[in-house]
Amino acid sequence: MIVQTRRPLHDPQWCNRHSVTTLWLEPLAIDDVGDKARAQLGVAELPDALVRQLGERAGGNPLFVEELLNSLLHQGALRVAGDRVEYDDEIGHTALPESLHGLLAARMDRLEPEDRALLQAAAAIGRRFDPGLLASVVGLVDSGAALHRLHSQGIIDREPGSSSHAFRHVLMRDTVYHSLLSDRRTALHLAVARALENRHAGRLSEIAQTLAYHYAHTDCTDLAFTYTARAAASSLSVFSLGEANGYLASAIAIYRRDPACAEPEQLAAFLADYALSSNISLQVTTMLELASEVRPILEGFGDSREHAYFLHHYIFCLIWCGRYHTALDVQHELSAMTDRLDDERALAYALVSEMALSCYCGQLSSEAFEAQRQRAEVLLADIDDAYLHNIFRAHLGWNSVTRGRMAQARDVALDMIAVGHRTNDPRALGYGTAMQALIAMMSNDYGSALERAEQALEVSKAPFEKAIASAARHASRLVLGVPGASAEAAAFVTYCRQQDWGLFLTGPDTMQGIALVMDGRISAGLRHIEGCIAQREKEGYRVAADWNRLTLCEAHLAILSGSGHASPGVLARNIFSLSGIFLFGPRRILALVERARSNPLFDADGQHIGHAEMVLGMVNRARGRKRSAIQHLTAAHRIVALSGASPMLLRIETALAELGAR
Repeated sequence: MIVQTRRPLHDPQWCNRHSVTTLWLEPLAIDDVGDKARAQLGVAELPDALVRQLGERAGGNPLFVEELLNSLLHQGALRVAGDRVEYDDEIGHTALPESLHGLLAARMDRLEPEDRALLQAAAAIGRRFDPGLLASVVGLVDSGAALHRLHSQGIIDREPGSSSHAFRHVLMRDTVYHSLLSDRRTALHLAVARALENRHAGRLSEIAQTLAYHYAHTDCTDLAFTYTARAAASSLSVFSLGEANGYLASAIAIYRRDPACAEPEQLAAFLADYALSSNISLQVTTMLELASEVRPILEGFGDSREHAYFLHHYIFCLIWCGRYHTALDVQHELSAMTDRLDDERALAYALVSEMALSCYCGQLSSEAFEAQRQRAEVLLADIDDAYLHNIFRAHLGWNSVTRGRMAQARDVALDMIAVGHRTNDPRALGYGTAMQALIAMMSNDYGSALERAEQALEVSKAPFEKAIASAARHASRLVLGVPGASAEAAAFVTYCRQQDWGLFLTGPDTMQGIALVMDGRISAGLRHIEGCIAQREKEGYRVAADWNRLTLCEAHLAILSGSGHASPGVLARNIFSLSGIFLFGPRRILALVERARSNPLFDADGQHIGHAEMVLGMVNRARGRKRSAIQHLTAAHRIVALSGASPMLLRIETALAELGAR
């Protein structure tokens, strides 16, 4: 069990999970205020006037109660002798500050000047501070006596089992820190940073985050940028994406204020890290804005490995937002750069992004993709880069899905899951499981797809894997008719549009059309799917457009075959659409199938072609053309059987049996 306390303004993303129990700490009631005051003073009884005034001024804040009592004791309004308490109501009424900040500030003002100066230096270090570091900052040989005085006054405490000290309450530290004038605060942060560098010489990367914080409060923008960029890289190395993105945003803000703070090589390396984090965090808008700003700067620096990394991640962000034409243009630029560089690591990045892009744009034939795969595998054998290996494996699997090689895709998914377990890598585990959900969807096995998608959401850590799993989950729930699925899917699609995640909304967006048809809104559903096809074509994602065409065929088929039981009201509302489908539906299906079958990425023996053959068999069956129906269904059975048992295969076998062909 983990117990965490936090202020109300801090709202971590995980706090709404079903496994989290939230307990609100309400303000102390008046009786509780009295109990706390009696415990602090060590007495059994208190004057009613004191308890009443403490309750009114403290507002139920335990720290305020404690500090109010300290203030009253110091000013003589409150005296304790044995078990007796004397309280001067008049003095106490005028002596009690209206705010906790005022109370703490007054307490600060009562300190001796040297103790106040020491406390201010400690506040610049942070809530917790090392006495040796503090002594270095203020130029003391030994700060022990002053720390003892501050401890005896209840301002600081020694950390258990450590030589470090800490402010008793964070509000005390904040009050002391904010009492510092700007110049004094800057000087203290600079002194702290330099003292830390001296104490940790040779191990500066271990304290990059702390140094970044202190130099950010000085005029040393070069060191502020350096350590903030190092802190970002350190966070990225342990996959702490939220923390990394925070440091990256801080570093680019420093650079914007002072472009002279970083050397070209240093800036290029930082931008490569920024691009990586934006890519795997799905911070697409951030990446597009960053690329618009810094690409001219990188071009001015010329070719470099870091420049190649940046373009690689930019390409993937363009894919995630559905800007495939632009991604192709940038890929040509990256490939030309790596040809000039003669750098194997940069070349590996270029090959992987080109292979990935081909899964969406189809610029590589099956033979060309295989050649690229072999080149990439040779290079990757000598490259220790978990991100690059994962994205490479992921798109080997996605290439197989795209071409309809479901058996190969399953093998890749299982391999990624095995790698994830073996190396304790949640990215490989999450993507492999999400890929299994996508494969099940392609086989019309929506029950299994939903199960795998939910498993993927449980194990995934990065936004990328979660987005894929969420898309599969919402699409499957729509087809299965799960209550509430339509509203949830619509919210997901809207969220994807807000985040500029064009790729991840494609499945749920199309299935919204199917859900509309299932709900009796046939005209609206068919128009919705037609709109999805047009949008995918416009984006340049023809593979998805052709998958949508086959989905539209299925909707037409369901109506032609009379599956389902429509009420008279549904029939009346859709009379014109239904009439058009019965008159022109078969011809429309043939045109849609012909367009999908012409996709050069679809293998002749791949499941997408098998799906198309099944549709042709079913439409011929509905038209009473038994011979043609058996011919197409037999071809579909041969192809789909290569991928193993599935609802699609069962559907084909059932149709053949009903036609007397099995």
